[in-house]
Amino acid sequence: MDTAIGNKHGQASDLSGLAGVHQIRSEYNEARKLYSESLEIYTEIGNKGGQACSLFGLAEVHWLRKEYSEAVNCYSQSLKMFTDIGKQDGQAFALLGLAEVHRVRNDYSAAINFYSQSVQITAEMGKKHWQASALFSLGEAHRVRNEYSEAATFYTQSLRIATEIGNRQGQASALSGLAEVHRFRNEYCEAVNFYSESLRINTDIGNKNGRAFALFGLAEVHRFRNEYNEAVNLHSQSLQINTEIGNKQGQANALFGLAEVHRLQKEYSDAANCYSRSLEIYTAIGNKDEQAPALLGLAEVHRFRNEFSEAVRCYSQSLKMFTDIGNKDGQANALWGLAEAHLLRNEYSEAVNCYSQSLQIHTDIGDKHGQASDLSGLAGVHQIRSEDNEARKLYSQSLEICTAIGDKHGQASALFGLAEVHRFRNEYSEATNSYSQCLQIAIDIGNKQGQASSLFGLADVHRLQNEYSEAVNYYSHEAANFYSQSLQTTIDIGNKQGQASALLGLAEVHRVRNEYSEAANFYSQSLQAAIDIGNKHGQAFALFGLAEVHLLRENSEAFKCYSQSLKIFTDIGKQDGQAFALFGLAQVHQLRNEYTEAIILYTKSLQIHIDMGNKRGQANALFGLAEVHRLRNEHREAVNFFSQCLQINTHLGNRNEEALVLLLLAQVHGLRNEYSEAVTCYSQSLQINTDLGNKGLQAFALLGLAEVHRLRNEYTEAITSYSESLQITTDLSDTQLQLTALLGLGQVYQLRNQHSQAIASLSQALTIFTRLGDNYGRAFTLLSIAATHDDRDDHNGAIQNYEHAAEIFKQSGNASGEAHALERAANVRRSIGHTGATPRGTWISRRWKKIWR
Repeated sequence: MDTAIGNKHGQASDLSGLAGVHQIRSEYNEARKLYSESLEIYTEIGNKGGQACSLFGLAEVHWLRKEYSEAVNCYSQSLKMFTDIGKQDGQAFALLGLAEVHRVRNDYSAAINFYSQSVQITAEMGKKHWQASALFSLGEAHRVRNEYSEAATFYTQSLRIATEIGNRQGQASALSGLAEVHRFRNEYCEAVNFYSESLRINTDIGNKNGRAFALFGLAEVHRFRNEYNEAVNLHSQSLQINTEIGNKQGQANALFGLAEVHRLQKEYSDAANCYSRSLEIYTAIGNKDEQAPALLGLAEVHRFRNEFSEAVRCYSQSLKMFTDIGNKDGQANALWGLAEAHLLRNEYSEAVNCYSQSLQIHTDIGDKHGQASDLSGLAGVHQIRSEDNEARKLYSQSLEICTAIGDKHGQASALFGLAEVHRFRNEYSEATNSYSQCLQIAIDIGNKQGQASSLFGLADVHRLQNEYSEAVNYYSHEAANFYSQSLQTTIDIGNKQGQASALLGLAEVHRVRNEYSEAANFYSQSLQAAIDIGNKHGQAFALFGLAEVHLLRENSEAFKCYSQSLKIFTDIGKQDGQAFALFGLAQVHQLRNEYTEAIILYTKSLQIHIDMGNKRGQANALFGLAEVHRLRNEHREAVNFFSQCLQINTHLGNRNEEALVLLLLAQVHGLRNEYSEAVTCYSQSLQINTDLGNKGLQAFALLGLAEVHRLRNEYTEAITSYSESLQITTDLSDTQLQLTALLGLGQVYQLRNQHSQAIASLSQALTIFTRLGDNYGRAFTLLSIAATHDDRDDHNGAIQNYEHAAEIFKQSGNASGEAHALERAANVRRSIGHTGATPRGTWISRRWKKIWR
C-alpha cells in the first residue's frame, strides 16, 4: 500500500470511528454524514472491506432513524461485499441487520430467513455467543407470529448454548423468551418459573434492565390471572427500577402495564392517567411504535366509559399512527377497537367493515389470535342481526383457530357465542354442550365472570323464598291472640315492662307473617315503652326487630337500627345480642352487594357464637358466609361453609334447617357441574321435607332435581320431577312455583319434540300469567308457544301466537320485544313453502362482549 493510499485509508478509518461515536450519542445526522464520507474514500481506493463496513454503519443509522428502506438497501450492499471478500463475521452481522429491519416492518417470513442464514454462518464459524444471539432472535420472530412451538425450540437452543459458554446474560434473555412463550400460551405456572429464574440471574449479575423486564413479565402473568394486586405491585417495582436507571422506555412500559390493570379493574380514571403518562414519555423519546398502543389504551378507556366520540377519535389517531409506522398488527387492533365502538353505537355496517379490514390484516400477517377475535366480532354482529347461520359459521371458525393455538380465552368466548346462538334457536342440546365446555374452560383459567355467565346460560337458578306452613300460620294466629290478651292485661295493671314485652311479641308475630307495617308499628311502640322505663335490653331488641323489618324494604333504615342495637348490646355486654346485630349488619351489606364487609361481619358473629358455644348461632353465621361466597361465585368456599352448617344442624337435630341447607348445597353443586352430588343433596332434602310434611320445600327440591335431570338430558326423570312438583304447588296454590314447573315441563317437552305436551304445559302457564296480569310472562310464554308451533310446522299457529305476543309487548311499551315477535312472525311467513331449517330471529344479549375481552 503506497503512502497516499495509506493516508486515505487512515482518513476513512478515522471518519468511521467518529461516525460510530456520533451514532452512540444518537447524533444520527453527523453519523450518517461521516459514514458517507468514509464510504466515498474507501470506494475511491478500492477497499471493499472498508466499503462494506461503512455501508453497514450507514445501514445501522438508517435503522435507528426508522428509515427502513434505506437500511435494507445499505445492509444488502454490505452483505454482498462481505460475501464477495469472504468475511463471514460481516455477513453474519449484515444478515442480522436485515432480519431486524424486516422484523420491525412485520415481514416475519423475510426476517426468519435472514436470521436462519445468520445462525448457519455463526455455527460454521464456531461463534457460539453470536449463534446463541441469532437463535434468540429467531425465537423472537416466531413468537411474534404466534408460532410458539418453533419459538420455544429456538429459545431452548439459545439457552443451551448460553449455558455451555457461561453467558448468564444470554441465559436470562432466553429464559425471558421462554417465559413469554408460556405466557402467551396461557401456561402461567411455567411462565412464572421462567420469569422467576430470569429475574434471579439478572439480580445476581446486577442487570437492572433485565430485572425490570422480568418483573414486567411476571406482572403481566398476574394480570392475565386476574391477580391484580400482585400485578400492580410488580409493575410498580418495574417502574421504580426503570426510573432509577433512567430507562424512559421501561418507565413508559411499566406505566402502560399499570394502565392495563387499572382498566381491567374498571378504575378508568387511574387507567387514563397511566396511559396518558406513558403516552407523554413515548412521545418525548420519539417512540411512535408505543405511542400508538397508548392511544389505543386511552380509546379503550373511553369506550368502556361510553364516551364513544372520544373513543373513535383516539382509535382513529392510533390507526393513523400504526399505519404511518407500518405496524400491521397495531392497525388491526385499532380497527378492531373501532369496530367495537361502532357496534356499541349500533352502527353495524361500519362495525362489519372495520372487523373485516382487521381480519384481512391479521390473516396477512399470520396472527391467529387476531383472526379468531375478528371472526368472533363479525359473528356477534351477524348474531345481533339474527343471521344465525353466518354467526354460527364464524364462531366455529374462531373456535377452530383458538383450539389449534391453545388460546383458552378465545375458545371460551367462541363457545359462549355458539351457545348463545344455539339457545336462541332453541337448539338446547347444542347450547348445553357449548355452555358446559365454556364453563369448564372458565374454571380452568379462573375467569369467574365467565363461569357465572356460563352457569346463567346453563340453567335458570331459582332463589328460595321464605315459606310458612299451615301449622306455623295457625300458631302465629294463636300467638297473636295471646300477645294481644297479654298486652291488654299489662295496660290494665300499668305494667310498662310487660307492655313492652307484649308489644315486642306482637311485632314478632306480624314480622313472621310478613305483615311488616303492623310489625314496625308494634316494634316502635315497644321501643318507646322500653325508653320510657330505661330498659336498655328492651330497646336493643326492639331496634333489632325494626331492623329486621326494614331489612327487606329500606336498607339504610335497617343499617341504622342494627347499628344502634349493636351499640346498646355492646354497652350492656350482651354477647349473643352483639352476634345477632353483627349478623343483621352483614345481611345489609350482602343485600347491597358489599360482600367483603359482609364476610367480615359474619365472621365476627361466628367467632362470638363459637366463644359462647352457641351451635345454632354458629350454624346461622356459617349459613350467611356460605351465601355470600355463593353470591360471589366462590363455590368451593360456599360448599365448605354450607357443609359445616349442615353438620351442626344435623347434630342439633334441626331437620328444617338441615333440609334447607341441603337444598342450597345441591344448588352450588349444580353450579359446579357436580350433578351427582347435586342429585344426592336434592334427594336428601326431598326426603326430609317429605317426612316433615313441608310441601313448599318438597316442591323446591323436586324442581331442583328436575333441573339437574334436564341439564343431564335425562328428560324422562325431569318430567317426573316437574310433574310431582306441579301437583304439590297446585295443591298449595303457589302460582310462582306452578309457573316454574309448567315452564320447565314445557321446555323439556320441547327438547323431546313432544309438541302437543309442550303446548299444553305452556298454555297452562299462559292462563296463570293472564290471571295474574303479568304481561311480561304472557308475552314470553306466547313466544315459546309460537316457537313450538313453528317446530311442528304449524305455521299459522306460530304466526298467530307471535303476533299476539307482539300486541302485548306493544301495549306494555316494550318496543324491542314487539319488534322481535313481529320479526319471528315474518320469518315464519318467509319460511312457508321452503324446506330445511326455518330461519328465526334472535334476541341477542351482548354480555359475552364484556366478559372475555
